[in-house]
Amino acid sequence: MMMALVTISTIYQTVFISIMLLISKGWNVSRSTLTRNDLSSITLMMGAVYLTYSAYYVSINIQGMKLFIGFILNILYLSLFIIVVKNTYETRQLLKQELAFVLQSNFRPMTVAIKLKMVMMYQYFIVSSFYFFYELIINGLIPTFNGDTDSFDPYANVVQ
Repeated sequence: MMMALVTISTIYQTVFISIMLLISKGWNVSRSTLTRNDLSSITLMMGAVYLTYSAYYVSINIQGMKLFIGFILNILYLSLFIIVVKNTYETRQLLKQELAFVLQSNFRPMTVAIKLKMVMMYQYFIVSSFYFFYELIINGLIPTFNGDTDSFDPYANVVQ
């Protein structure tokens, strides 16, 4: 039963981060398809998240490995935060260009939709920033400074 909980948690984290990366790229917000390079980079990040979480749960009872994997997990979340912020900024810039083109073309009915998409991307930036800071604190700072737990408590580690 415990392995099922760990497996579900690993798959959840992988899918959730993948969806966050897709949204930050503007998928279904500013464009309906992504380039092959965008999809390849998202696939690589999915693999990194899956492998890191798998290694985290496998090595949870080994103190030295637990700290090392925790460090790798922090680096992963920091890099994911940077990638999501960069992608969100690029998507907002693309929307600004679309808005300028629509205003220049005097096609006013589209301005409301594009402005709404820009607001959505800004709110997505705020929510994703809070998420990554939360993950960095929960998975990084607290376990690093709270090293007195030597046994594996899967409920506390999986359900955060």
